[in-house]
Amino acid sequence: MFKNYIVSALRNITKRPFYAFLVILGLTIGLAAFIFILIYVSDEISYDKYNVNHSRIHRLESDFAL
Repeated sequence: MFKNYIVSALRNITKRPFYAFLVILGLTIGLAAFIFILIYVSDEISYDKYNVNHSRIHRLESDFAL
């Protein structure tokens, strides 16, 4: 079954190289964006985890419109 997928993918790449390149490029960009977003979110979640009492920390934010 897996061999059939490989043969089909290679046939698709050799028949339409530009379309295959475009699909692979889009997949690469999508995965890179997902990884960057995942790294950013994990950094924001673990912002105060260095403290022993991190569950008792609260941040206050204010927005003063002038």
